Amino acid sequence: MQETLNKRIGVETAGMTEEEKVKWTLNYLRAMQQEMAELTDSVPWKWWAKYQKFDEQNARVEVIDLFHFLISVSTFRAVISFFILTLLPLCFTVITII
Repeated sequence: MQETLNKRIGVETAGMTEEEKVKWTLNYLRAMQQEMAELTDSVPWKWWAKYQKFDEQNARVEVIDLFHFLISVSTFRAVISFFILTLLPLCFTVITII
């Protein structure tokens, strides 16, 4: 399913060279960093800004985006796949809490 979605947006992971895998691993890692920054902005972390509220809906969107990129990179990086399989139950717990 994830590979189909990636193909729709122009990313063909099957048959990638090692150089392409490195490029796309970095692309996905950068995307995840950006999603983490956006998730952080959903939380009222600025102690000096009393007007901030927790944006629950946006936090959910950002967590889902994070999963998309993490699962995408796992389609061609086996080590990352292992971490997903071991950490996924914990991640679903986090989503449920949010």
